[in-house]
Amino acid sequence: ARIQTAQKLLTAHVAVSPVFDLIGKSTLTKSVRFKNFALVVGADTIALSMKGQASGFTSIALQSDEFGKERRLRSPLLSDLALDSVGAVSFSFNATVDPQILLYKNTIPQAKTSAVNGEVPDPIK
Repeated sequence: ARIQTAQKLLTAHVAVSPVFDLIGKSTLTKSVRFKNFALVVGADTIALSMKGQASGFTSIALQSDEFGKERRLRSPLLSDLALDSVGAVSFSFNATVDPQILLYKNTIPQAKTSAVNGEVPDPIK
């Protein structure tokens, strides 16, 4: 009974760190930065919103393309573009996130997942 309870808890456990990994890998590090971050986990959707700053409009266009390539970000939208006094462009970013990315069970290696599910990993593989 304890093992089954632990399996249920691990199956439903949410981990936010994969979202940070996703954003980190998808952000143009030399020309774009994010200042604010909000993640709202609802029953059916996960809403991501951030405020950022870019070195120029070209950087924002490139960042939009980069987020558009990421299949785990749905409906990515860069909006509220505003030029500041030093030439940087501030913006807002909104998207929904694939709920599978937040499941803790998807962050652990397959051998550990098999063990958690009561399977014995094959040492030869």
